[in-house]
Amino acid sequence: MIATNIAALLAKTSKNDAFLDSGATHHSSPHQGHFHDDTYTLLQQHIPIHLSDSSTIYAIATSTLQYMMDTSTGDAIPIKITNGLHVPNMSYTLLFVSQFAKNGWHTITFKGK
Repeated sequence: MIATNIAALLAKTSKNDAFLDSGATHHSSPHQGHFHDDTYTLLQQHIPIHLSDSSTIYAIATSTLQYMMDTSTGDAIPIKITNGLHVPNMSYTLLFVSQFAKNGWHTITFKGK
């Protein structure tokens, strides 16, 4: 369900929540614990990420994200998402919608009430 009050939605989120983002260019998370240790690689040059308020935050590493994804049956399955960025100053995990579709791994359905 799409929230009509974004402030209420954000107030109820936990560090394990992720948001699907059609405007993101990479899967990104502030939580180092969401990344697979074997693939965690510090970037020699940090990647700037420009936010809508004109501020800039930086990706410091790339890795495979490990995440539990809800299915249409209500079950949660573990998935690995390659080429994720670790962005410590980001507020929430963002998952890049079109990357899922491009890889052919998932169908994403948005439902109303």
